[in-house]
Amino acid sequence: MYNNMFMKYRYTFIIVFAVCLLVVHCGQRPRGMHRFPIQDHGVYGYIDEYGKVVIAPQFTEVTPFSDDLACVRKESMWGYIDKTGAFVIDPSFDNASPFNEGLAAADIGTDRRFINRRGETVFSHTFSFAGHFSQGRAPIAQDDKVGFMDTLGNVVIKPQFDDCGDFVHGLAPVSTGSSAVYGRTVGGSWGYINTQGMLVIAPQFDYACSFSEGLAVVNVGARTMYGIPEGGAWGYIDTTGSYAFKNQFTQATSFSQGLAAVMKDNTWGYIDRSGAFVIPPVYERAYPFSEGLACVAVDGKFGYINTQGEMVIPPHYIIAHPFANGLARVMETNSWMYIDTTGTVIWQSP
Repeated sequence: MYNNMFMKYRYTFIIVFAVCLLVVHCGQRPRGMHRFPIQDHGVYGYIDEYGKVVIAPQFTEVTPFSDDLACVRKESMWGYIDKTGAFVIDPSFDNASPFNEGLAAADIGTDRRFINRRGETVFSHTFSFAGHFSQGRAPIAQDDKVGFMDTLGNVVIKPQFDDCGDFVHGLAPVSTGSSAVYGRTVGGSWGYINTQGMLVIAPQFDYACSFSEGLAVVNVGARTMYGIPEGGAWGYIDTTGSYAFKNQFTQATSFSQGLAAVMKDNTWGYIDRSGAFVIPPVYERAYPFSEGLACVAVDGKFGYINTQGEMVIPPHYIIAHPFANGLARVMETNSWMYIDTTGTVIWQSP
């Protein structure tokens, strides 16, 4: 009996203690998990998702966090900070890029290298260009041709293409037969290779994008000038190269959250995976969905719609970015701000 009474009082104490903790912290904001870059008087810092400045503006240049680290420039040198703002990799690089798949490009003078999250050199390279990793492959350039290397710096697909995109679903778009004008590709025919470099979808498109949600947007009839396709018609293919629906759009974007923004007859709307419009083409511009919302333009201003096509944040921004981790960066008149998914201003530049 005494044991039962002891246990009863013990549980009562635990419950009362927990209630006291809630009372003590009542009205206080929870600690934010995410970081968003801000600028204040020419220097950069970070806020959390509640608008609290958690890393004071002090950097010359910053990037968003990736793999829990952010690439920042302090005066003239680049390094990496954690979410407290502490340097975990000292600012000792002349050039640096965000981490991707555990690796980041970081150069000291002409010594080009990839480092890990501890700042250790994984490998050095002599390529004229090396991009970020996707599915264990990063594009490299040598003698004006593009190939791919693995995460150890080994060339696994020799430079032979004129242009390329990221690997997604084990496939990457590549271009052949183009020419270079002022360092940018002109013309060419696009197809898709696998991670071993084998062509699995023959070059047949005038432009091709990486896959997203099992479909890739491709163009037939465009003239590619300086790496940018102009004209032609856009459609979507699956990973076998078969058309999900043929080229019928003036412009198109990749699928996101089951929908894709496309232009038809000079206005933008959204189609589903059958190619049917589920949100009518009534917008001046439309962008992919992110976290259930998409940025659209009406009368020269940007707002946000949901996947049912309802305008949930009215269009009164002159610049607007997609939502990420609950916030979107927007500009109204001359002031940058972050808003949440209800349109409430979380932070505004001084």
